[in-house]
Amino acid sequence: MKGSDIPDNVTRLSQPASEPPYTAQNSSHSSEGSSNAPYTAVSPGNGGSRKKGPSWGAFIALGCICIVLSLLAGIFSGALTSFFLSESGLINRGNVYSEDASVKISYAESEQTPTITAADIAKDTVVVIDVYSASDSLSNASKVGSGSGVIWTENGYIVTCNHVIDTGNLIVVTLYSGERFEASIIGRDPRTDLAVIKIEVPEDIKLKSATVRATDAVLGESVIAIGNPLGTLSNTVTDGIISCLERQITVEGQSMTLMQTNAAVNPGNSGGGLFDTNGSLIGIVNAKSSEQSVEGIGFAIPIGTVMKISTDLIENGYVTGRPSLGFQSVFIDSTNYKQYPELEEYAVSGTWFLRITSGVYVTDPSGVQGYEGSSSLMFGDRITQINNTRISSQDDLITAISKSSVGDTVTITVSRKKQTVQIRLVLGEAGN
Repeated sequence: MKGSDIPDNVTRLSQPASEPPYTAQNSSHSSEGSSNAPYTAVSPGNGGSRKKGPSWGAFIALGCICIVLSLLAGIFSGALTSFFLSESGLINRGNVYSEDASVKISYAESEQTPTITAADIAKDTVVVIDVYSASDSLSNASKVGSGSGVIWTENGYIVTCNHVIDTGNLIVVTLYSGERFEASIIGRDPRTDLAVIKIEVPEDIKLKSATVRATDAVLGESVIAIGNPLGTLSNTVTDGIISCLERQITVEGQSMTLMQTNAAVNPGNSGGGLFDTNGSLIGIVNAKSSEQSVEGIGFAIPIGTVMKISTDLIENGYVTGRPSLGFQSVFIDSTNYKQYPELEEYAVSGTWFLRITSGVYVTDPSGVQGYEGSSSLMFGDRITQINNTRISSQDDLITAISKSSVGDTVTITVSRKKQTVQIRLVLGEAGN
């Protein structure tokens, strides 16, 4: 588009705003103090005497003198200005186009921001975890998953997420320095999605464990996440804030209370660390919102939970003091009933048109600590209620006893051959 084609309501941003245009004085108006009458040339034939004016030569000579004086003044003024600028250091008196000319470059020192400090402190404490499915050794193994972990102690204990390591039977840890070691499982807790593994390293390799913060996170405080997103981008650092301190969410059917952050996390970050600006660990990253239109919603297990669970797993191999119903069960519905043919007579009815009764069915009641009364659980019982909690999923079982303690008695209602039976069951200790 030509300049003349631009609409009047469009401002050319490439041009600076100009001063208001000057208004030329109309030649038909006289200046202040001058005669209003136009100048009139005096005719030599008007009968009056004619005064002789200066010759053209004088005008030319005067003009030449003015030009010469202007040139000399300009040269003198330029030289004087150059001298003062040079003396003040604003310009170099040397020839800037000569081969000897040099350009001086000053590099500003980068500011040591809190994020830089935190990343420098914490980076060595985060590891890459690769999980393989192998029959005997790594040479014939196939990789089935990748994640992250945090070095918990200097003697090789590493905290990660349970879902990171539950997909295979061979675990390999890669340190920040690049060394790789096979790891063994110390303990797992699916309820909190935490696990502890351990590596054995030579004496010449010193592990750096994470510094754990004793106080809770604060809403809005700055944080960084370090991990292995996509399973290929190890040692990735992202930053954000704590968006929510306690967010109740359900991850793969398991209800959890997690911290929310807008630091970018992706698959592979699971098991990695969430750190404050002092480089102290405040959480273990384990989930993110997977909706296509959602960004900046990630979750981490709070450090208080991590400390309690990891300590129990290291010292006992399981989480102590947690109540357990004791029996084993499965959830059956119309999509998976064929996987449990032994329960078909309990869950499936009908000849021509099959009717599947969805619910949680008891498969092994032998682990129950004890009963109060003569009634006990049997294979094939469908759990319908525990105390006042209706049971329609495996997650409901945990919810029903979450506020109980080991040794408490709960009332379980079951459906058994179209009859309703109530059973008084004594809670045992999970993992014991």
